[in-house]
Amino acid sequence: MEIEGGIGRPPMEKTPRNQQLWKLAKKQGQELGLDLEEATAGGGSDANTTSLYTATLDGLGTPGDGAHATHEYIIQNKLVERTSLLTLLLLLEPLNKKK
Repeated sequence: MEIEGGIGRPPMEKTPRNQQLWKLAKKQGQELGLDLEEATAGGGSDANTTSLYTATLDGLGTPGDGAHATHEYIIQNKLVERTSLLTLLLLLEPLNKKK
C-alpha cells in the first residue's frame, strides 16, 4: 500500500481584517451581555480558506462538544444568543465597503 497526501488547508491567520471583525463581534456580544473570548483550535475548516480573501470568524455557532462524533451535542439554550449575535453582525456596515 502506498499513501500520498499533504497539507490541504492553510492555517487561519490573525489577519487585520479578521481582528477587526473579532473586535466588532466582541463589542456586539457585550451589547447582548455575552463575554466572548478569543481562542484557537486545531483542525481545519472552510474559514481557513475564506480568511485568505475576506474578514472571517470561525466558531459563531452554538457552543457544544464532540464535533463530528457520535456524542456531538449543542447547548440548545444558547441558540437564541448566538443567532442574535450573528444578526447584529449582519446589520453592521460591511468592512470592505467601497466609499
